[in-house]
Amino acid sequence: MKILLKLSVIFTMLIPTYALGAEFKSTNEVIEETQKSDAPLYSDTSSSEDLAADFLNEVGLTEGDNDGLFVAVGTAVLPEPDPASNPDFLTMRRIKASEASLEAKRQFIEFIRTTMSAEDVVTLPESPFSTEFDDKMQATKDKVNKAFRKYKIALLKANKAEAAKLNGVDFSVLAKEGILATIKRINPEFDASNLDKKLADDLAKAKADLEATETDLSNLKDELETLRGSLQQENVSSVETFSKMNVVGLVPIASFESWDGEQYATTIISIWTVKEEERTRALYSGQEVVYEPGASSVKDFINSTDWSTAQGVRKFFDDKGNFWLLSIGSSPIKGKSSKATRTARGQAQLSAQKQIAFVLFSEASSKRSARDKLQEVTTGNVGETENQSVSSFAETISQKVEDLDIQGMSQLKGKKYTHPISGQEMYVSIYGISSKAVRQAQLMEASQARVTQDMIRENQRSKGVKAGFDKAIDDAKKDKSSFQKGFKEGQAKAKPQSNAPKKSSSSSPKSGSSSKGGFKGAGTGSSAFR
Repeated sequence: MKILLKLSVIFTMLIPTYALGAEFKSTNEVIEETQKSDAPLYSDTSSSEDLAADFLNEVGLTEGDNDGLFVAVGTAVLPEPDPASNPDFLTMRRIKASEASLEAKRQFIEFIRTTMSAEDVVTLPESPFSTEFDDKMQATKDKVNKAFRKYKIALLKANKAEAAKLNGVDFSVLAKEGILATIKRINPEFDASNLDKKLADDLAKAKADLEATETDLSNLKDELETLRGSLQQENVSSVETFSKMNVVGLVPIASFESWDGEQYATTIISIWTVKEEERTRALYSGQEVVYEPGASSVKDFINSTDWSTAQGVRKFFDDKGNFWLLSIGSSPIKGKSSKATRTARGQAQLSAQKQIAFVLFSEASSKRSARDKLQEVTTGNVGETENQSVSSFAETISQKVEDLDIQGMSQLKGKKYTHPISGQEMYVSIYGISSKAVRQAQLMEASQARVTQDMIRENQRSKGVKAGFDKAIDDAKKDKSSFQKGFKEGQAKAKPQSNAPKKSSSSSPKSGSSSKGGFKGAGTGSSAFR
C-alpha cells in the first residue's frame, strides 16, 4: 500500500487509570481520554519527539526528575524514503524501538550515577615554523617593505598620480601577486623617459632594489609551501562518561512513531518511581497485592485496543485490582506460507518476552565519549593561516539479562495487523504477566513437582513389578520338576490302548466375507475431553 502522506505520525499510549498513582491525577486523566477511542491518535505535522514533548507538557511533567517521578525519553531514527517499498522496514522498526527504549534507560542510569572524565588542552607547538621560519619571514617582510617604501617615495617625486595608485598595496599583496606583477598591474604604461635625469635614476634604482627582493620573497614562499598544513596552534576538548547498574521497575508507558517522507522516528517514554520499583518486585515474586480496580478486564482491554502502532511495554490494572505488564512484540509476515507466518509469530513472541524481562530486571551500561579539535594551520600563502576543526562522538549502550527465571508470562493475544505507515502486514503478539499469574505458575510448578515425584515413585514400583514378573518367569524356566512330571505323563500316554477310538463330530467355523463401510473404533467416550 503506497503511503501518500508527507508526514505520518502515530501516537500510542495505552495506560489504564491509576497507572501512576493518585498523586499524579493529571496523568491519569489524559490516559483515560486516550483509551476512549480504539483508533491511534494521529498528527500530520508533528514528529514522534514533538508528540512526546506535547504529552509531557499536557500532564505537567518534564524529562528527568519530577519530585520522585523520573521521566526518560528515548528516540531512535531511521533514514527511510519509502517504508512501503522496504521489505525489511518492520524488522528495522522493531530494532529501532529497542534502541529508543535503551536510550531512555541510559538517561535513567546516568542520572543515578555517572563517572566522568574531561579535558581541555591548548597547544602551541615549538617547531621551525614558529621560530626560525617566523624570523626569516619577518626579515624578508622588513626588506620588501623597506624597498617598496623607497620606490613609492621615488615615484611620488616623479608622478604623484602614479604614486597614488599604490595606496593600499602592502606586503600581503606583494607576497600574493608577486612584486613585478603588482607593479606592472598598477603602473603598466608609466614612461620615465621624460623625467629629470636624477628623478629617473632614483626611480630606476628604487625599482631595481624592490625587484631584487622578489628573489627573497620567492625563496620564502618555496619554503612556506613545504610547511603547508603545519600546526601553529591546537585546541582539544574531550569528555567521557560511564554508567553501569542493575535496573528494576523502569516501565515504558507511551510510544510514538512518525515518518516525514525521508526519516522514520520512534520515541518511547519510560518512568520510574519507588512505587513502580516496589510494584515490579511484588509482581516478579508473585506477592498477593490488590490495587484499586481499573475499568475493564485485561481480556476486554486487549480485544478493544488497536495494537497496530504499539511498541514496548504497557502497565495495566484490571477490574479486579490485578497489576499487569503487557508487552507488545511484532514481526513482518514475509509471504503466505505456513513457515512465513510461524516465523513471524515466533519472532514477535520472543520480542515481547524479551521486553518484559528487561522491565523486570536488567544490567544496563552506557559509555559515551566526545572529542573536539580546532587547529590553526598555515596555508600556502605568506602570512595566512586557516582554521580547521573536527569532532568525534562514540557511544556504547547495552542492557542484558542472564539466567533470569520468569514465571506467569504468557501470550494473551496474537493477531495479524497492517502497519498504518508502511501498509505492510505484521504479526503482533501481546504477552502479559501479573502477580496473580505468577502465583498461579508457582502453584502449577509445585503441583507438577509433587505429581512428578508420585510418577517417579509409581514408575519405580511398576519397574519393580516387571522385575518380579521377569524373575518369576526366569525361575520357572529353571525349575526341572515340571519337566520330569510332564515326561512321565508323556510316556504313559504313549503306551498302546485297547479301546476303539470314539467318533467325534466337529463343526467348521463359518467363513466370512469382507464388508464395505466405515467403523468407529471402540473405547472413545465423552470423558476424552473432560
